Amino acid sequence: MNIITIYKQDLSSELENKIASFLSEYFHSEINEIWKLRFNLIWHSNPYLTDDVPAGWILKNDDDEICGFLGNVPVEFQYENIVLNASGADSLYVSKKYAGIEGARLCISFIKQKTDILIDSTPNETAEKIFEKLKFNKIRVEYITSYIIVIAPFSLLKYLYNKYHSNNVHESNLFHSKKLKYFENNGQPVSQSRFDIQNLDFFTSHGYSLKRISSVSEFMNCINSHTVDKRILLSRKIESLNWILFSQEVQSLLHRSVISIWDQAENYIGYCVFDIKEESRSQRYLLVRQIDLIVSDVNILKALKKYLKVVAKRNGCFMIQIRLIMPDVNLDLMLRKVIRLKKEGKNNYLVKLPNDRDFSLDEFYASALDPDLGFV
Repeated sequence: MNIITIYKQDLSSELENKIASFLSEYFHSEINEIWKLRFNLIWHSNPYLTDDVPAGWILKNDDDEICGFLGNVPVEFQYENIVLNASGADSLYVSKKYAGIEGARLCISFIKQKTDILIDSTPNETAEKIFEKLKFNKIRVEYITSYIIVIAPFSLLKYLYNKYHSNNVHESNLFHSKKLKYFENNGQPVSQSRFDIQNLDFFTSHGYSLKRISSVSEFMNCINSHTVDKRILLSRKIESLNWILFSQEVQSLLHRSVISIWDQAENYIGYCVFDIKEESRSQRYLLVRQIDLIVSDVNILKALKKYLKVVAKRNGCFMIQIRLIMPDVNLDLMLRKVIRLKKEGKNNYLVKLPNDRDFSLDEFYASALDPDLGFV
């Protein structure tokens, strides 16, 4: 069994097709075309994947067949004026025949690379066990709270059934009755176009205006209003923000939107980032990744909730999920007042700081905009 390190110059359509086909064996909900969109985002458009940084590791058997894979997503963090290189582990999978020690070998290859921060923000059960043995630590919170706004109850039930009670990725016959189909998305037909995502450019409610941000330069003008305390956080460089928020690759995969929030006097209040997630061709939901406010007012979230509901209905979404990893205390309290339906999930955001530095893991700020988050 050989582990081969792949670099940017090794990537080709043939190799990526082989990796995509192999990963589709395990991640049944992902088809080859989706994997290629992922590779475009984490590798081809990634400004931090240089020629000397691994794109990932492949495990091959004696017949030269791929039987294991672990991707690498380089990204830049910062601590005050210090630039920190980070690497995120992505999509660990080893064929059942070779599972066990070979998965550990791939993880060891990942942690041997020269970098300042090692992350696995979406580990599967196997990866989580291995990385914890390799002294990765969870960030401070034990559970992550998600706030749920239901748009189409029957579609939500179908989603939960397929996710938790069926090993078959195809829809269960239980949900093919005409009566249930009529009630999906409040009786409105679901768009059949796979990437026909509609956005709302301007919206007013509860004394606030919400405007869609369409460029990284516009976003830079907003983010400069946010003060940053002493912590490790994602780079605010224009290259990073353009890649994570506005690149064509992130739009193709995640349909990401960024909106700014203003009061009646045209004072800037904050921003929100959300994606339109596609579970299937007929099922979508709106996933809020980040809300950052410089003013505490519950009416801001009431206005935001109303805006998101309009966008969700336009796009045939069955629910809105607000999933913030480490929200501000005031923001969390306001969310609890505005949204009653909450769900707690296990926090499995794993981090390791391999080098001796003047900071600790307590200063690490986990962001829902980490490029690996939400891909699987």
